[in-house]
Order: sequence, then C-alpha cells, then structure tokens
Amino acid sequence: GYIYNNPFYCVGKWTEWYENGQIKREYFFNDSIPNQKEGIWKWYGEKGKLIKKEVYKNGKIISCKEFNLNNE
Repeated sequence: GYIYNNPFYCVGKWTEWYENGQIKREYFFNDSIPNQKEGIWKWYGEKGKLIKKEVYKNGKIISCKEFNLNNE
C-alpha cells in the first residue's frame, strides 16, 4: 500500500503476511480518499485458508462473511 503525505493516510492495496510467508490479510483503501475502505477485504489463517471476507463501498461495509475455522 501507499502512505499518502502522512502515516495515517492510507491509499491503494495493502497486504500483510505471517512470519511463515502465508498471506495474512489483503485489503484496499480508496485511491482518491485516504483511509476510506473500498472493495473486498480478506483475512487468512496461518495455513492460507480464507477465514473472513468483508466488502466495502464508499467507506461503508456492505457485506461480511466468516468461513469455517476448523483445521486452521
């Protein structure tokens, strides 16, 4: 992701990783409005399994789904 003019202004795509190299979270901020959540936000368990998905439009959550956490 990008930090726009200040550490508190996030824009674009962001990705976080676990120490084991697996993706932890992928999320997006509006490219024109810093810190405004946009698009699909995904959380993964340490083994790479999708555990949660949220969808944002214009900074507001429009859906949220949590997935089965067994074996993660």
